[in-house]
Amino acid sequence: TVADNAQINGIEVLPPKPPVPVGLWAAAGNGQVTLIWPACAGAASYNIYRGTAPGGPYTLISTGGSVTDTGYVDSSVRNGSTYYYVITAYNPYGESGRSSEVSAALVCTPPSGPTAGNSGPIYAGITLNLTASSVAGASYNWTGPNGFSSTDQNPSIINATTNATGTYSVAASIGACTSTAATTA
Repeated sequence: TVADNAQINGIEVLPPKPPVPVGLWAAAGNGQVTLIWPACAGAASYNIYRGTAPGGPYTLISTGGSVTDTGYVDSSVRNGSTYYYVITAYNPYGESGRSSEVSAALVCTPPSGPTAGNSGPIYAGITLNLTASSVAGASYNWTGPNGFSSTDQNPSIINATTNATGTYSVAASIGACTSTAATTA
């Protein structure tokens, strides 16, 4: 007599692992990809795999057993890149095969450019202070005369000489997206 599962000649018949998920869909956003799919019969959870080339290789990006809904937001992506996704369904009896691949190309939306300024005019011995207005979440890249470069938002050139005379440019970047450069007068 078997109470839990049917047995045939001493062999336990277990429920099957879930079928391969179908209908995976991806939408690219600013710094994220949203995946959705229809529920897969018999699935207890889903595993999300991501690759950077068509056909893989793929890396598991979700924690096993943590995705129990039929959607997932991947926010560990960079604008300006294309990503490829497959999912599998999982239950206590195993993991399904992989779904068909979908891709999402994250378009780069450049941030607004900062406004650039300085404390000129330049004369020997001055501390030249360069300023860039704030751009939320941005990093900065300054260039200027005599090979000057800085990644500070508001760099200073201490004890500047007349060789520091000229135009300085600054651009703001968020991820792989860079603004149009602003210049000092």
